[in-house]
Amino acid sequence: SFVGHVEGRMDGAPFSVNVGKAWLNALGRVRVFSRLLRLHRINVLRISKTRVLIIYRNDVFVFELPTRTLTRVHRFPLTHYVHTQSISVHDGRIAIGEYGNIGQSKSVGALVSLDGGTSWQFKRLFEQGLVKNILAIQYDAHEQNYWVFTGDSARESGIHLFDHTFTPVKTLGEGLAFRAISAFFLADKVVWLTNNPFGRSVVQIYDRASGTGGTGEALPGPVWYSTRLGNDIYACTAAEDVAGEAGNHVYVLHSRDHLHWNVLCRFRKDRMNRRLFLYGLGTFPQTGPSN
Repeated sequence: SFVGHVEGRMDGAPFSVNVGKAWLNALGRVRVFSRLLRLHRINVLRISKTRVLIIYRNDVFVFELPTRTLTRVHRFPLTHYVHTQSISVHDGRIAIGEYGNIGQSKSVGALVSLDGGTSWQFKRLFEQGLVKNILAIQYDAHEQNYWVFTGDSARESGIHLFDHTFTPVKTLGEGLAFRAISAFFLADKVVWLTNNPFGRSVVQIYDRASGTGGTGEALPGPVWYSTRLGNDIYACTAAEDVAGEAGNHVYVLHSRDHLHWNVLCRFRKDRMNRRLFLYGLGTFPQTGPSN
């Protein structure tokens, strides 16, 4: 895909669809405008054999094959894009976390579909002023809960558990130790990689049996996105820790046990101003279920 346009193949059948306005898409072909206006941020995720979820600017679309029908199912009032880990797809249930509540002027919630993307409803999860962003929503199949990771500041950061109807279960913890975008759910523990732009980011381990947490090894920067390929897990940091070396480089990390991470490579951030253009960041292709 490129700015405002998505094309690909599903089960061998090609498809192509425009989701943005023509003038905005043309403007987005100029790199400086694309970066400045965040026009390059687009989410594309296959949610079934015949459906693709597309999030661009404020709009959430479902694209249907083979009818080639594009339907806008929701328009977020403030969210222009979401983190890749803010889209959860499990057994036909889809949840999309809201991101970008300017000045905490609104409550924050999730757009939810319980029938594979046919119908949608918005669930308010946090009252006005409690949090600014949902950084991630991930489903824990072992205990059948949704883990919702929030930010932005230390006060707003936390991990909150909800059941399959998004009724609150409990708050696991609050503060920067609980600020994360990438987490991994194992039978005996949950591991998350903290996203701390104000200092050191680390591996955090939650033991299911005892209900206690512990801190693992340090990471070279605030971790954003992750993905799995077979037995290999990959994660990527952002060049946003301006107080340290992580402010100059993006690191790609690798692990096979979720606890110990090696640096595969690093990329130097460009010289564009962070306030206007944000920090350097890497991401991975999004993958979804095939049925």
